[in-house]
Amino acid sequence: MKTATANLFFDTRIEKTGGVYPVKLTIFHNGKKQRYSTGYDLTPIQWEKIKGDRLKDSTLIEKRDKLKAVLKKAEDIIKDIENFSFIEYEKKYKSIPGESENIF
Repeated sequence: MKTATANLFFDTRIEKTGGVYPVKLTIFHNGKKQRYSTGYDLTPIQWEKIKGDRLKDSTLIEKRDKLKAVLKKAEDIIKDIENFSFIEYEKKYKSIPGESENIF
């Protein structure tokens, strides 16, 4: 059985006020995908900087670290689910105490 995978997606389809775009968490499983809000919005320039190696802006470093934490949490939940389903993933994510509701 194939396992699910997770990655971050910079959604340039939806421009928000101020020229920012949402960063979403994408879960792939058996040819299907679900996208979830991370609660973070960035400009295209910020997105490119976050992906780079030499980030110096402390605000962007903090956002990058938080986005990495969202991705790691998703990967940990995926590993924990024996027979992956999006419904089970969402249940497990929502059951983590103190988590933001922004992901759905």
